[in-house]
Amino acid sequence: MTVSTMIRLLRLPIVLAALALGPLALAGQATAVSGTLTEDLMPGLKTILADAVNLAPTMLNQRITLAQTEAAKITAVSGLYPRLTGSAGYGISGVSSASGNASSSSSSSGFTYGVGISQPLFQEGDVKARADIGKLGEEIAKRNYADAYRTLLGALRSQYTQLIIKKASLAQARLQATMQEKALAAKKDGIERGVSAPDELPAAESVVLSVRLAADRQEQDFENFKRLFARLAGQIVFAESAIPDVLPEPRLPEETPAALLDVFLHGGVAETPVAQSYALYLRQSDLSSRMAKYANYPKIGLGAGYSTGASNSSDSAGNVSSSFVAVRSASVSMSFTLFDAGAARAGRLSALSTKRSYERQLQTYMETTRDEAENRRKQVSLEYRAMQLAERGLSSAAGALHVDKELLASGQRAEVEVELSAAAFKAAEINAFVARANFLQQWSDFVSLVGADPMMNQLPPSYLSHGK
Repeated sequence: MTVSTMIRLLRLPIVLAALALGPLALAGQATAVSGTLTEDLMPGLKTILADAVNLAPTMLNQRITLAQTEAAKITAVSGLYPRLTGSAGYGISGVSSASGNASSSSSSSGFTYGVGISQPLFQEGDVKARADIGKLGEEIAKRNYADAYRTLLGALRSQYTQLIIKKASLAQARLQATMQEKALAAKKDGIERGVSAPDELPAAESVVLSVRLAADRQEQDFENFKRLFARLAGQIVFAESAIPDVLPEPRLPEETPAALLDVFLHGGVAETPVAQSYALYLRQSDLSSRMAKYANYPKIGLGAGYSTGASNSSDSAGNVSSSFVAVRSASVSMSFTLFDAGAARAGRLSALSTKRSYERQLQTYMETTRDEAENRRKQVSLEYRAMQLAERGLSSAAGALHVDKELLASGQRAEVEVELSAAAFKAAEINAFVARANFLQQWSDFVSLVGADPMMNQLPPSYLSHGK
């Protein structure tokens, strides 16, 4: 049993399951997911994601491909309709004849024109199949466009959180450089007062140079990452001020991942853009196989025309004449192949092999996607637990910093100790940002995979499975 047959047999159970799980799907996708994604925590990203569908180079390339497939569809569909041709010109015609001592000549001039119309009448479904293949090609391009946007959304979300982490890390590196410069100044002051040995100065200066070099490298990395993000999103410039200083702590409704996964595994896999593309490719291969099957069968067409042109004639006496005449025609034509050395059979074998290949690819995709969805569901849980541990570390560092500040106010702590506590808090905060970013990436990728990404509603319904 082929995959396409299996899909047809399972279509009714899938529809019934979708109807039964419809309220759950709506609740999980429209309600539970809302407010949990990266752009919900940082509204500035939502504008970037919405604009990327029109500005990102990836989507511009997809739009060009879509326009090309639309043109190919129009060309294929045009074969279903009558073809009207015309011609026009201006001509001079002359003729002469000589017989013995007598001669005769004649000439004429004038405009020539003609029109013709042809219409395929019976082509064994070939013309209709080509038109359908063209239409399916456009639908495949739409699904590819949707999947490209889905992938772009994931990349932009991930890179945006990385920008926040890099910005925080750069701030920490600058803080460390400032602290080391203060330590160097204190060391120089100690040497001048005779408290410290002069030979300690080169080591202190090397530490300052190393920390400053590390900060400069992080700044260069940050600037380069900003440019890459701006290029990916289709933005002209992307200022540092547009990047938040803090990556907020996300929250995850406990029942949402399991509910989304359940809906996805009960029919949602077949509705993904990639699965839809494979299904459309299968339909194309069916049509190609039909075309190959009837390649050598008779094909009948109709034709009609009207034209004017020069006509030369002579009579029995040798007199010649030239004139313009009108010609009307109508025809029924039939063509078929008597011998093709196995070309039609080879075409059928090729189409059948292509169909089997797409069936296998579709089956493999559905199996691996189901596995991937289940794995991502588990990864979401693991990253959420890792994030909670990082939040504990951050809370502990914040408490220690608060205590040190209070002791500083009472004179029980030195300022340098508070600065070290502040640096430790900053490191814990960055660690928490990394954990939050890892969780958000896994969660966003999972939501996107199971078809619950709200940003996909930016696309026309016809680009998605629910709009077919």
